[in-house]
Amino acid sequence: MNSSHFCKLAVTASLVMGIVSGAQAAGSNTAKVTFLGNIVDSPCSVTLDTEDQTVNMGSSIGNGTLSNGKTTINNARTFHIDLEGCTWATEKNMNVVFTTGSGTTAATGATDNLALMKTDGTGAISNVSLAIGDAGKNNIKLGDTYTQAIADLDGDTILDEKQSLNFTAWLVGAATGTVGTGEFSSAANVTISYL
Repeated sequence: MNSSHFCKLAVTASLVMGIVSGAQAAGSNTAKVTFLGNIVDSPCSVTLDTEDQTVNMGSSIGNGTLSNGKTTINNARTFHIDLEGCTWATEKNMNVVFTTGSGTTAATGATDNLALMKTDGTGAISNVSLAIGDAGKNNIKLGDTYTQAIADLDGDTILDEKQSLNFTAWLVGAATGTVGTGEFSSAANVTISYL
């Protein structure tokens, strides 16, 4: 090996060593990622954007608009639960049951509906409740089963892998008594089964 070739190798080796040692001198970071989920015995998955949602009923509802049994049904809020990845065998219907969620009770005197639980933790707002209905605003009583047919939207006789359950919600004043006031938060659990 001649000396010029040896010098070129030595210079190249020095440059490489400098680059490698420079790369090692840079700082490093660490991170942790946790993945959560729950696999259940069901032909469908609830979409992430509809499995835990909030329906805004309004921030300035006059209690006089609910006096003497009045409701906000004409301004009912809509919400939906979407399903995806459905694989159907013999199922034809989706059955939905609403029950009281954590920290929420059925309304006093209107047990088919949810109580409006005060956010300050002092109980329910008096003489008013929250009704849940289907897309046509037909009341779905707490604990009762609402049935919706599984859709075949494209008409190919194969039931669609995506389904949408559409609902409404509105406030109902009691027939007598003054409707109380305050901020509220009420929760409902939703159970979906397939037959």
